[in-house]
Amino acid sequence: VDPLAEWLAAGRKIDRVRVFFLAQRASDVVDARREVFTRQLLRLGVEGPVRFVEADLELPMTWGVVDVVVAVPFSSREWPEERLEAVLLHELAHVRRRDTLTQLLAQLACAAYWFHPLVWLAARQLRVLREYACDDEVITHGVRPSSYAEELLHLVQNVKRRDSLSAATLAMARRSHFKERLLAMLDPAVR
Repeated sequence: VDPLAEWLAAGRKIDRVRVFFLAQRASDVVDARREVFTRQLLRLGVEGPVRFVEADLELPMTWGVVDVVVAVPFSSREWPEERLEAVLLHELAHVRRRDTLTQLLAQLACAAYWFHPLVWLAARQLRVLREYACDDEVITHGVRPSSYAEELLHLVQNVKRRDSLSAATLAMARRSHFKERLLAMLDPAVR
């Protein structure tokens, strides 16, 4: 048995447990943000039930294959509506695209073929490309690329914790990929 594969699997298990407890402590959003969420659900044509919660997070997060949850940080109570709309469009794009299911399938492939480096590279590239695809959805639905880039930059700059769950949500913000994402957003020739 490969020790690296065991270590990575243990880290994912810990993150799943953290998400479970996070979900238990999350509360449904019932204020004006709920209306923005409903508008974005309709705008993207997302079907099926999606729970909208706030939790002790620093960055928005989506989880669940069957019982889908979109979680925003408590700090989202203070966000301008433009930021909330962009964030919800991005998270709901993950829901509409069924990214949690494809992520689960990628994790199963990594578990089955832990010894094959190309499987790990493909899973990583899948994570990167799904963020680009969701960014495209946000821009396609009318959010100005410069405004969206500014909002994402603001979110990432305000991350304070460095625990593994924050790291999981911050995967979209790793320096190497985040810079590329911002450049791609701002370049009208790139889709």
